[in-house]
Amino acid sequence: YYGLQAKSISDEISNHDIGDPWPPNIKAREEEGKAAEQKQIALMIVGGVAIAAGGAMFILGAPKSSSETSLSFAPVATPDSVGFAAAGRF
Repeated sequence: YYGLQAKSISDEISNHDIGDPWPPNIKAREEEGKAAEQKQIALMIVGGVAIAAGGAMFILGAPKSSSETSLSFAPVATPDSVGFAAAGRF
């Protein structure tokens, strides 16, 4: 989302017609684009760390033998969604 927002603002500034005067809020739009780009980068880093941590927990938490494997499913309902949750060692 933030990457698309930053690209939209960048395209708006880059494709501005040379003959038209700059809008009065051009500096604010530029700052909005920079902020959106920084949020995109930060969230990509956080997402990468979360994926790496999940992979490490899966590998390190995997059962040592097949007799330790267990998995259970339970229905889960919240005020705005319904689904299933999986728990156990697999």
